[in-house]
Amino acid sequence: IKLTNCIFYFSPLLLNNFKYGWNGFSTGEFAKSNLFSELYNYIHNQKNNSINSHLIVMDEVDLYLHPDWQRTFFSELLEFVRIEFPKDSVQIILSTHSPIIISDFLPEDIVSLDRKIGKTKVVESFGFASHITDLYVEGMHLNSTFGEHSKKAINQLLVRSTNKTLTEQDISLIKKIKSKNIQQMILNSNDQS
Repeated sequence: IKLTNCIFYFSPLLLNNFKYGWNGFSTGEFAKSNLFSELYNYIHNQKNNSINSHLIVMDEVDLYLHPDWQRTFFSELLEFVRIEFPKDSVQIILSTHSPIIISDFLPEDIVSLDRKIGKTKVVESFGFASHITDLYVEGMHLNSTFGEHSKKAINQLLVRSTNKTLTEQDISLIKKIKSKNIQQMILNSNDQS
């Protein structure tokens, strides 16, 4: 940060001779670095030294982060705050669409919102130690954990299986499904397999 700040004082002719920036970073690496560097900059800004308590709001902290980085995000954030803040004077509010990040919070520390028919309301929260599927369906209020394309295809396969009209192409597709439970559900002990 200090080096970057110094570079901005160079004349434009001299500045053109320096290559610096975030080249080679993925969007996720840039997002995570940016988030933590903004927090670091806030903590070490001399103007904030006289403030006794801090409320930090971080919006959509999961944005661009790989699921494994989402899984470790909150733990890393807590460790960072413990090291960088001189005393217990900070409260952090996060917003996220990630059930993985939500899984690190107790339900009473989560405000879960749901929108139905244009009205937003607070609903029951799911978090700490909840199964990921429950977090998606109950916590994130999804109708399905399948992508819409595969959900439609599975529903069509179920209808054809019930009507005993599965084709060879259908059987080939069913065999490509990795979940044996879903395969079995579709085939439903159908003799066409």
